[in-house]
Amino acid sequence: MRKKIALYTVLAGEYDELNSITLSSDIEAFLISDRVRETPKGWKLIVIDKEAKESNVTFNRKFKIQPSLLFSDYDMTIYVDSNIEVKSEIKPLINQVSQSKYELALYRHPQRSSVYEEADDLKRRGYDYFFNVDNQMTRYKEQGFKSKALYEANIIVRKNTSLVNNTMKLWWDEFSRGVKRDQLSLTYSCFKTGLEVYCLGKHDGRFVNKYFYYHPHLKKNASNNIIAKIVNRLWEVFFLQNKRY
Repeated sequence: MRKKIALYTVLAGEYDELNSITLSSDIEAFLISDRVRETPKGWKLIVIDKEAKESNVTFNRKFKIQPSLLFSDYDMTIYVDSNIEVKSEIKPLINQVSQSKYELALYRHPQRSSVYEEADDLKRRGYDYFFNVDNQMTRYKEQGFKSKALYEANIIVRKNTSLVNNTMKLWWDEFSRGVKRDQLSLTYSCFKTGLEVYCLGKHDGRFVNKYFYYHPHLKKNASNNIIAKIVNRLWEVFFLQNKRY
């Protein structure tokens, strides 16, 4: 029986522009948006109103992290960030994951190899105040989480299983309660539920370009907080508190 497969992206506000797409007939491509917008060839538009005071980032992450909210009747989903161009037929990649024992597949992070390294980088760049990042990382470490890998979560291949869905629910809960940087809580969530990650190796969109092409975002991410960056730096310099967990 042929599997139902959904490829999707989430675009709120005017963050990026999508490219047209051509896929095999058994893969459907969906653009999830908070408004009616021009939809490139190959994409089907799904318009969902944002909740009151819901930011563009939260709107994106809600559906990025939880494909079951919209695609519960599909066998597999492939999420791509809106700046990731699908440049060729991705069926071989889907088959590679589908035929494996794994239920979640991700590309390796291009710069860092652990969540704790990522946490330090977020503090340096001012994504959040050091005490919020440190509290979350300390909580993870106290629960026995030893980060041995970091993945770039802009391309996510998932099977529709109860284990995946439970992990994604936990990931969403962690994102909602913690630092608004989803990579910080992804591998922790997998650790808690026992979901193994299939590492797809070097990031295709950045380095290989067999299936994908990475474009810089048209709009600079505004989540960097200059005040948080200064506070974090002062704390590190004057109190020697660049915590390594």
